[in-house]
Amino acid sequence: MKLSLKHSMLIAVNAVLLVLLCIVVTSQTSDAQETRGHRYIAVDGEVNGVTPGVVYILDTTHQELVAVTWDHNEKRIVPLGYRPIASDAASALRN
Repeated sequence: MKLSLKHSMLIAVNAVLLVLLCIVVTSQTSDAQETRGHRYIAVDGEVNGVTPGVVYILDTTHQELVAVTWDHNEKRIVPLGYRPIASDAASALRN
């Protein structure tokens, strides 16, 4: 049974698309976002008792840190904690 040219091309195109899909799905990159007057850094992490993991978001302009997680049941972001980093740095310098 010989494949026709159309079938061969269709198989080749599907193979290329499958490889591209695998590359996109397995790549673990993230893009930083910047807004006017604020610069943010986001880092993922783990916390005991929080299954989906945590994202720590640092506002480097105002030196504020917030930790958030994803609630699968409610389908929303849940804040876990807030910390003013500027006051922590000031107290560390005094000690």
